[in-house]
Formats: sequence, C-alpha cells, structure tokens
Amino acid sequence: MKLQKTHIYALKLHSSLLDGYGWNYSTTIEELRKDPCAVVSLNDSQVLRWLAKINGTENSDQVAKEIKAEIKKLKKEPPLKENKKLIKEKYKQLYQTRFTINYIMVIFDKKSHYDKARKEFTITIDGVKTKFRRLIGTSNSIKKSTIIFANVEVYDKLMWHMDNGRDVNKPSVPAKLEAYLSLSCSGSVPLKVFPRIIVVDDCITHTVVPELIHLDYTDMSVDEPVMEMRYNQEIEINGSDGFGLMTPEFSRQVNQELGGDPNECVTFNSRCAFVKGMLVPFDFIDFAEKKANGNYLIKDAWGDMRDIRDCDVILTVSMLKLWDSYKSCDDYIENCREHNFDFCIAKTAPHKLDSQQTSNYQFLQGYTNLTDEDIDELIKPTVQHIKDVLGLDWRKLLLYMCGKGLDEKTFKYAEPIARAIMICPELVNDKYVRSRIEKMIAKSIKDAKIGVLQFHGNFQIITGDPYCLAESIFGLPKKGLLKTGEAYSRYWIDKGVDLVTAFRAPMTSHNNVGQLKIVHNEEIDYWYQYITSTIVLNNFSDICIRECGCDYDGDTFMTTDNKILVEKYRHLPAIDCASVKPGKMIPTEDDFVKSEKRGFNDKIGSITNVGTAQINLQASYTPDTEEYKTLEYRVICCMLLQQAQIDAVKGAWSRPTPVHWINNKVN
Repeated sequence: MKLQKTHIYALKLHSSLLDGYGWNYSTTIEELRKDPCAVVSLNDSQVLRWLAKINGTENSDQVAKEIKAEIKKLKKEPPLKENKKLIKEKYKQLYQTRFTINYIMVIFDKKSHYDKARKEFTITIDGVKTKFRRLIGTSNSIKKSTIIFANVEVYDKLMWHMDNGRDVNKPSVPAKLEAYLSLSCSGSVPLKVFPRIIVVDDCITHTVVPELIHLDYTDMSVDEPVMEMRYNQEIEINGSDGFGLMTPEFSRQVNQELGGDPNECVTFNSRCAFVKGMLVPFDFIDFAEKKANGNYLIKDAWGDMRDIRDCDVILTVSMLKLWDSYKSCDDYIENCREHNFDFCIAKTAPHKLDSQQTSNYQFLQGYTNLTDEDIDELIKPTVQHIKDVLGLDWRKLLLYMCGKGLDEKTFKYAEPIARAIMICPELVNDKYVRSRIEKMIAKSIKDAKIGVLQFHGNFQIITGDPYCLAESIFGLPKKGLLKTGEAYSRYWIDKGVDLVTAFRAPMTSHNNVGQLKIVHNEEIDYWYQYITSTIVLNNFSDICIRECGCDYDGDTFMTTDNKILVEKYRHLPAIDCASVKPGKMIPTEDDFVKSEKRGFNDKIGSITNVGTAQINLQASYTPDTEEYKTLEYRVICCMLLQQAQIDAVKGAWSRPTPVHWINNKVN
C-alpha cells in the first residue's frame, strides 16, 4: 500500500524515567532528537488526523514534504560547511513540523507506576509544560505494557470523536470496548469519498466433524485441562467472521486512488468507526441478477430493506463491532460524518505474492514421522542456497543480500557491499568482501539448524467463501462454491498445484496444521475472478478451529506445496477449546485500567516455549510409553493455554500453565 503521508514523531517513554523525575519530566527538542529510544515515528491514523484538525495543522504534511524535497536538493550540492549547516537546520525544522506533544506512549515497567501516571503527570519541552491523561490502550500495545496518553486540553474532544455518538449506556466487555475504540489509533490511509454502506448479519453455517479434541480447563477443582475425544460433533461456523464484500468497481477505484492500476481490483483491510475487517471484491449485483432472480432488495442488520444497487460496500456485523449501539445504518453513517470519521485502509493484500518462503521450528516440530531421506530432501534447497552463496556466484549472492524485490527504487537501500558488487562483480574475490559474506551466511547456517528452511510457498490473507455470504445476504440456502476441505487460490491454480499444507503461528502441535485441496472450475473462476492474491476457504470444515482459532479480519496462512510437508502431513483431530465469556457492564475508566493490567506482559511466547520443551522431551521416549503419551497430552493442551492467554487480553477468564508441568520443586 502506498504511504500517502510523512511520519508523525511522538514520545514513547518508560515509566521508570518519568517516575525518576517525580512525574514532571523536562527536556528539549534537541535532546529528544539525540535519543532514538525516546521518540518513535507513527503512520498516519484517524486520531492523528483529528489532532491535526484540532490544532489547525492539517497542512503540516505538505510543509514536511517540501522540507524533505529541499533537504534532498541540498544533499546533491557540494559538501560545503554552509550546506551541512543548512541541512541540519532543515532536519530540525522537519522534526518540529511533524512532532506532536498531544499524543504520547508510556511503557510501564511496574504496574504501580500506572496508578501514579493516572493521577496526573507533566512533560515540559523547551519550557512549554503539558499535562497528560490516560487516553487508551490498543490490543497490541497492552501486550507490551504500553498505554497511550493525551494532552488534557484535547482529551474531551478526542473522546467525542472516538465514541462516534454510540449508545454509551449499552453494556459491553471493557477489554473489547477498548479494543474497538482503539481502532482509531491504527495506521490508515483515508479514502477521498465515504462509500455507500449496507450492514448485514453474518453468514452462519453448521457442519459435522468426524473427530474433535475438546479441552476444558474451566473447572477450578481440576489442576490440569480435561481432554475429551468427541465424534461426529456438530459445530457452528461463522463463515464471514471479519470480512465483507465490495463491488469490483469500488475496488478498482480504491486501487487507483492508492496509485495502482485502475483496471485491477484490490482486497484491503478496512477501518472506520468500530470497523475492522477485510473487504473482498465480489459482484453482488451480478449475483442478484443471476442467482437471486433479479431481487435487489435485502434485509440489513436492523431489519430494514435496502437496495444493493445503491451500495459500494457490504459490512457484516462481525466487522462493525458496535452496530447495535445505533438505531439504523443511516444513524451510524450520520454519526460518522458528524464526528469526522474517514473510511480508511489499514493494509492491502499484495498484487504479487512471494514464491519462496522460510519455515520456522513451530511448523516443523510436529513432523515426527520423517526419515533421514525425508530430512535430506526437506533441507536440500537451503543447503544448495548456502553452497551457492559460499561458492561466490555473484548473481546468487546479490539475490541473497538484496532479495527478489530489488529495483531502481530500492537500490539505494541495498547493502554498500551489494551495490559495490553490482558495479564490479570481481569484488567477490576481495579478501574483505569474502569475510563479510562469510559472516552473513553464518547466520543463515545457524538459523537453518533451528528450522529456518527455504521452500516454495508464501503467506496469503485468508477469507471465507464470498459466494456463500452472498447466498446468506439474499436469503438463499447456504451451499457455497467450496466444499469441506476445499479452498481457492489463484496463485496455486496458476502453478498447477491442487494440494497444499497450511500453517498459522503461534502453534505447537501437528493438530494445528491443515491441508487444503485447491479447486476451481468455470463457475468458481467466474465468481472469484477479482480475488487474485488471497485464499478463499470453505464454510463447511473445521479449518479455522484447526488453525488456532483464526478469523477473516486479516489473518494469514503460510501455504506450501513442498513434497515432504504435503506427503508427510498427518490428518489429526482439530482442537476445540472451551472458554468462559466475560460479563458485560457499562465500563468506567477503572474497569478499562483493570483489564489493561491483566493484559500487561503477555505470556503467549512462553507458553509456546513450554509446548516446544515438551516435544523435545518426547524424543527421549517411545510412543507406547506413558511418559510419551503424557507429554503429547500436554503439547495439545498448550493450544488451550495459548488461546486463553490471547482471550485474557480481551477480558476473558483464563488460567496459567499448571505449575507442576514446568517447576520440579512442586513435584
């Protein structure tokens, strides 16, 4: 996606620093410029656009671009003392133009510091004192014990914008409500025109799974999760969880606005007031004519009849998080306009996908059925690649150093040695150059030993079946175009591949690995003709449960047709995890803070490490032993512990890893 604005600079300080100054920190712009740890660059977001409007600095981006152009011009001039001084002044001017003191981040080294920060603290820069108040914590920042604070003078105005006229008396889960509010802080590019929107119910389907492992750790009387094998279990599937539809015309319009080909469609992750999710190009007007007997009227989420010909975008209720806090779709849109919400793009699916990918140990550790010959075959591309680089083939060396995306624009960012070799390939024989190359390849060799292997494949954004969603929207029987175990991927179809193995981190067990049959026919190709770089999954299998509880709001699968990873795949039962949903309330700021503290220092990584350690221990035993089976049970349970930790950040109830699994002192 093309970045349309220059970065904003904002403070990001540790609470220990502020506490050391008695929560009255004083500094200067010059000191901050010298400290790269104190200031971060932020992509443009809805909150930052509001701040620019509040402060009357909407044109600061244009001013910054002009300053950058002047700096670029000065750098081409002779390196005279006067020019160097002028460049320094221009950088200072650029910094001041795009620096904001109204929006800062605080990393809390201690939870007790958070209580002090909430009382009030000030930061003085060049003699100007600013008071701060807690604004919000985003889902990702809370995991890193980081909270966003705002200048008290703009706080009320920002909250007015963020609330967007919602029904504030409607009960909700504090953590979820905060996550929805914080979507305004996501990096995004606003569209020039607000699209015509319809909001519809989600596409709910049901299917029967032959085998399913059910894990339950909600009973406080047990000290380990209870595992139960369930057969012919019916499960409910939200086939549109986090994605919606847009007309091909609107998709092409967006692509052109982003600087792309006006004849190509784009799939993108959308943002608006409480909106998060992927929009997929699908001709639902054509669907109405060919499949719904020319019926253009559909019922929206509020029960109102809407004409889909007057629509650019169809959102699902799983995308518009607080849809029921508004009286109607018109009420929602009117509030968006009144509170200056843009319809934005957070990220786009790439037009061109990679063809080469690297694995990690999580993907491989479940393949316990590999022979020595299988392993040799699996590592062959990586070993050959290392040999090619060490053999000093300068073309393959440049590919290793610069990657596949090297062009005239990215040339200037290449390693100096790489650029030198481009000019003079004979430099590969230079003693110094050889030593640098050996150091670089040493890391690749070390990584390969822990499972970072090369193979044919890539990461693709996933989506549910848009045809099935269209059937749901028009009240037709939900059959879809893809059946159990099937998927559609233009990339793999063009490669002539009909079976791929799919991975999604974080994972520990081979139960989390999936396999997809890539299908297409004349009808599928017609309806999915605009979907070129995402994987369409079917709405009638356990694939989302299997892949660690994924949804369609931007999650990705790593898929590969690697012979070993496909042929040695073992179809194991998916893992279903019981959870306790948090209670709803009308939250106060204290409720938000309590929820945030629970999410500080997330332990997902450490739980994954526990699962890996159990797998390592399994290698000491044979599969028929009690020890091996006990460790296998614990590895499977790590998925429950991971999901519980993820849900804990969202306010759900969770329990830690059983202490006797990881601490011998208690045994």
